Amino acid sequence: MMRQKRAAILPIVISVALLGMTGCQRASETTNAAAGTSNPESVATKALALDIAPVTTSPKIPSVKNGTSLRGKNIRFIASGLSFPFSQDVLAGVKEGAAAAGATVTVSDSEGDPPKAASLVDQAVAQSVDVILLQGTPPKSVASSITGAKSHGIPVISVGSDAPGKVSKELADIGVFAYASATNDVGTRQANFVAADSSCHAGVLYLGSSSFGTSSSDVVDQFTKQFAQLCPDAKVAVQDAPLEAWSSLLQPQVNAFLQRNPETRYVVSLVDDMNLAIKPSITGLAGRNIRLVGSNAIVGALSGLQDKADPEAATVGTNLYQMGWAAVDQAMRAIAGEDAVADEQVPNRTFTRANIDTIDLAKKSGDWYGAFDFRTFYTRLWQG
Repeated sequence: MMRQKRAAILPIVISVALLGMTGCQRASETTNAAAGTSNPESVATKALALDIAPVTTSPKIPSVKNGTSLRGKNIRFIASGLSFPFSQDVLAGVKEGAAAAGATVTVSDSEGDPPKAASLVDQAVAQSVDVILLQGTPPKSVASSITGAKSHGIPVISVGSDAPGKVSKELADIGVFAYASATNDVGTRQANFVAADSSCHAGVLYLGSSSFGTSSSDVVDQFTKQFAQLCPDAKVAVQDAPLEAWSSLLQPQVNAFLQRNPETRYVVSLVDDMNLAIKPSITGLAGRNIRLVGSNAIVGALSGLQDKADPEAATVGTNLYQMGWAAVDQAMRAIAGEDAVADEQVPNRTFTRANIDTIDLAKKSGDWYGAFDFRTFYTRLWQG
């Protein structure tokens, strides 16, 4: 069970002004187009149409020369909270990929606590595992333990904590071999939806979480910059909601904020679990019509989209099963002595009431993203 701590949630109100844009190429194209038109919400509508479309393209990454390197190896998966669907689905993908590669998976859970994650890395090293998949824990917070793994020749893959790209020199020196992360555009997609859905006529409360380090701050920055481009006259309030506060402090804090700010109509969260925690207080605000926007596309949020009376309005999903396979792919390259892939190109997709009826929630979440068969893709990739 997750330990409960009393933590401050400090609201920072930001008057959204026209800011520069960083991030993926598609986001840059969207914001540049918005800056050059007198009707930016129409740009958001066009961007949203692309965001909700199914995934059809495959990643452009090199094959593995030694696709048998993981056979008989032991992969240690260190989750950051197995009570959360995010970790559960990534792990499910890891187990699928590992089975296809002939490896076994053992699991431990830090419950979102970096000191515990560090001790679990140390434990994995002591047990002589072959590779460590560190999910959801910022590598810097367990740097000495990762260095300990490096000294024993055990590669560490950071899963879902860092933006795609070549591992920074700082983290490479610590001992991080590679990242397995999704395309870095969640905040941009969330902003596209809110701008299109509101026609830029609504206040926004954004809930980030310092518990997830730069993976949270990057998404918050994306959202505020994209929304500034699309809706320069709107206001966004940002709150930090540490993981340990979600079950106890988050709901009353959000409720108090909404009571003080009647113009706020959208609550946008870093992950869907935060919205599920605050939903009781949202539904209790009679006549407010608060709309919730999240990410991770967990079943609880998607089920809400199927109910027109539910405040859920949109969620940006990452194919977490594919992220799990991507993590195994990076592990295979590490054990084989081959170069890491800078970007595994794990896709995102925005789900709204416009496309929710096109997916089957009874299927595995990895099957919600489109026709691209990532399982066959990786299996063939590993055949050289």
